[in-house]
Amino acid sequence: MSTAQTITLGAVAGLTIFLGLPLGRVRVASVRLRAFLNAVSAGILVFLLVDILAHATEPVEAAMTKAKSGAAPWGQFVGLSLVYVVGFGLGLVGLLYATRWWKPRPPSSIGPGAMATAESELQRPAAQAAALRVGIAIATGIGLHNFSEGLAIGQAAKSGAISLAAVLIVGFALHNATEG
Repeated sequence: MSTAQTITLGAVAGLTIFLGLPLGRVRVASVRLRAFLNAVSAGILVFLLVDILAHATEPVEAAMTKAKSGAAPWGQFVGLSLVYVVGFGLGLVGLLYATRWWKPRPPSSIGPGAMATAESELQRPAAQAAALRVGIAIATGIGLHNFSEGLAIGQAAKSGAISLAAVLIVGFALHNATEG
C-alpha cells in the first residue's frame, strides 16, 4: 500500500469527526434515542478493543508455539509477553493517573466562619478554570486517541494487513462520527 493510499485512508477515518460535528449540535428529544446512540458508540469501542487485542496477541501466541516446538528460544516469548502485558497495564494505569491529575482541587477558604464576599468572587474564576480544564482534557484525550488510531491504521497498512486496516478504518470512522 502506498503512502498516498495510507494517508487517504487515514483522512477518511479522520474526516468522519468533521462530518459528525453538525450531528453533535442536533438536540435529540428522545432519551431512548440518545441512550441507543451512546450504546452503539460504546459497542463499536468494545468491538475495536477485542479486535485489536486479538491481533496484538497473535505474535505472542506464535512465539509460544515456536518456543514449545523448539524452533525459537523461550526468551522471545517472554519478551513479547512482557511488552504486551506492560503496554496494556501502562495504558490502564495511565488512564487512572490522568483522571486523578485532572481532578480539580478544592478552593481554599479565606477565613473562618461564613463565606466572605471576596470568596464568592474567587469562585467565578475557579468555575472558569474548571471549565477550561475539562475542555483541555477532552481535547487532549481526543487528540491522543486519534493519534494512536492513525498509528494503528498506518502500521496495519504498512505491514500488509489490509483486512485489519479496513476494519480499523471502518470502526474508527463509525466511532469518530460520534465524537463530533
